[in-house]
Amino acid sequence: MPEGAAAVPERDPEVARLKSSSRMVEAIEPAVGLYEEVPTGDVLVETPWADLPLTAADWAEAFATPDPGTPHNQAREEIWEALLDILVDACPDDEVPTDLLRRALRNNADLVDTFDRAWPALDPTELVGDLWEVPAYLRRCAPWLGPDDVARLRRRPPHTWTLADLPLLDAARQRVGDPGGRRAEAAGGGCRRCRARGRWTAWSTTWWPPTTPRCR
Repeated sequence: MPEGAAAVPERDPEVARLKSSSRMVEAIEPAVGLYEEVPTGDVLVETPWADLPLTAADWAEAFATPDPGTPHNQAREEIWEALLDILVDACPDDEVPTDLLRRALRNNADLVDTFDRAWPALDPTELVGDLWEVPAYLRRCAPWLGPDDVARLRRRPPHTWTLADLPLLDAARQRVGDPGGRRAEAAGGGCRRCRARGRWTAWSTTWWPPTTPRCR
């Protein structure tokens, strides 16, 4: 684990006990799953040649493309390519060069933003750090924890890694995959934290003032 080089022992024995529980690893799956939401609305994707329909069924088809168990960020790239294929097939003008149409779709800000909100690129260290920093997020992903446990696990800054964090970081890295990738570079649209803020605010309106910038 890259974080292991600077990791220190957990000072609070109770925190170490909570983190060492095998059940805590179970929080990683819902933590990632909250960032995998199939859009349920229909949209028209504007291009210089035609407005292309993208229905809720099309979204569902694309989101079902990755095999079960595919890491989140790898699945993101597969879903994006599947969406482009669907839109290219929907173009009524057969004379439009496919590579030109795909380039226009990749540069469509509305399409990119909708996709980024539905399936954003994730970083495993940010994911685990958010569990320790955001009580509402931890409660949502680990509902078996009591209020005292959630308060005890809260840590600021969240990325001061301890040895007890390493198994969770490892599980998050396996589930999320490479935090980089072509789609992460091409998407733009702001950082994951800013895009996610609306979801967390819906769970708890007090933990994070909406005006606080979180980009790093």
